[in-house]
Amino acid sequence: MEWGVVPRLKGAGVQILAFHQVLFQEGAWKQGWAEAGRITYKAAQDHASVEIIQADGDQRLRFRAMKGTKVVIAGNAIHLPDSLR
Repeated sequence: MEWGVVPRLKGAGVQILAFHQVLFQEGAWKQGWAEAGRITYKAAQDHASVEIIQADGDQRLRFRAMKGTKVVIAGNAIHLPDSLR
């Protein structure tokens, strides 16, 4: 299965469609309140890791974020800023 990655406008990051699970490093992220079907997570420390597991479970994407980076989950899509590495 291939990743459903949708590039966005320059500076707007990417959107990943159809993932199975998102794992945020314990203690490194703060979860915000759900608003209009979206949940925002904010990195509480530098080098906070986030791992996205593909729908079939065979592939994983791993990223590191600097403090203050926001990741938004809306339904079965995750929106990642350009700053994730």
